[in-house]
Amino acid sequence: MSGPDTDGGTGTHRRFPVDGPYLVGREQVRVFAAALGERDPVCHDLTAARRRGFRDLVAPPSFAAVLTLPADLLVLAGLAPAVEPDHVVHAGQDFRHHRPIVAGDLLRVVVRLTGVRRVRGSRVATTRAVVVDSASEVVTTSTATYVLRH
Repeated sequence: MSGPDTDGGTGTHRRFPVDGPYLVGREQVRVFAAALGERDPVCHDLTAARRRGFRDLVAPPSFAAVLTLPADLLVLAGLAPAVEPDHVVHAGQDFRHHRPIVAGDLLRVVVRLTGVRRVRGSRVATTRAVVVDSASEVVTTSTATYVLRH
């Protein structure tokens, strides 16, 4: 991960470019889809995907977490180095998909730590991750909330 920078000098939204890129593989898409019980042929069969207008297999929408979750955890480790990964509770995540993720995509993630607050002795952190493709087009935007337990 590259070092953080700040927005507008306020320090309120720290930005963390995450090293990459991440190449989405066909077998990764198939395995992920099978684990979810996703039966849509565009996730498993290249011919079916191409027949429906996609250049390759289509990842289920939640596949974006494969990229955003590790990136978020890197940001959280920078926030609280003493917090172990098993003390981080993934409290919620919302995705906004601008286009489907497909096998062959070369993706990068940039994460912003958008908020930290205390709730009952724990810290609650919110992140915003933007997944972009090799043309720098936004593919998916994720907002996630984590509870950092002590």
